[in-house]
Amino acid sequence: VSIFIAWGIVSAMLHSRWGSKVTQDERDVQIDLASTRLSLHMMVCGMVAFAIGLVANPIDRMQWLSFGLIAHILIMIMVAAHLIGNIAQAVRYTRERWVAEA
Repeated sequence: VSIFIAWGIVSAMLHSRWGSKVTQDERDVQIDLASTRLSLHMMVCGMVAFAIGLVANPIDRMQWLSFGLIAHILIMIMVAAHLIGNIAQAVRYTRERWVAEA
């Protein structure tokens, strides 16, 4: 519940600050689209690699792997893919800033 209250406060503050201003241009949309694609491809590759790893190993070697652990690994793959997308977005923004300043 507290996260929804914090989200409401932050969104109200951002709306009051940037209410009718344009916060993105075409360059921002392109950078966001490229980082989202990278994040999606990394997530799909991670999920496929994990599925292949599950199928390729014999069952007697997988006794330690519970359903909860599998769920945590899948969530970790999604979080890691999102983190890679955010890092790529920050690198691209930094590169664009350096080009604009030069």
